[in-house]
Amino acid sequence: MEQPFTVNSLKKLAAMPDHTDVSLSPEERVRALSKLGCNISINEDITPRRYFRSGVEMERMASVYLEEGNLENAFVLYNKFITLFVEKLPSHRDYQQCAVPEKQDIMKKLKEIAFPRTDELKTDLLRKYNIEYQEYLQS
Repeated sequence: MEQPFTVNSLKKLAAMPDHTDVSLSPEERVRALSKLGCNISINEDITPRRYFRSGVEMERMASVYLEEGNLENAFVLYNKFITLFVEKLPSHRDYQQCAVPEKQDIMKKLKEIAFPRTDELKTDLLRKYNIEYQEYLQS
């Protein structure tokens, strides 16, 4: 008798790794989280100013997640923050004309907070996932 497909088996078949799957290597799990953080798009009808204001809130929420010990959500949100302001928003049609104080604030937060914290979180997550992976291999 054949076993029915489970969500996890379907995800593996679709090559869509899940960061909660302890049978994956630590690197694969972090890569899956990174992909979640890169999944972002911009709307040309929304002004860059609104994105900058939202970015301030994104960074604040990522800090809250970090303080609460929710490493995965903090990592994903910092990745979204970086992706939005480094890769996506500069291609917005009104980006070059946008000269708002929030823009300078965001650029400063990218350099001083988002990039360093993302690197630290990646290291912490790899360490955490390695422990979980070793426990999985021993069971």
